[in-house]
Amino acid sequence: MIQTLFMPVLYFNQNRRYLIFIFIKSAKYLLLIFNISE
Repeated sequence: MIQTLFMPVLYFNQNRRYLIFIFIKSAKYLLLIFNISE
């Protein structure tokens, strides 16, 4: 149980830069969509 709880944490720590990069890119696309829709 404890191992399964910590596995996503380790995975997240390894891929933090990649996840932040995806988040920033998706945020930019969302801002573009909102600007177009207004």
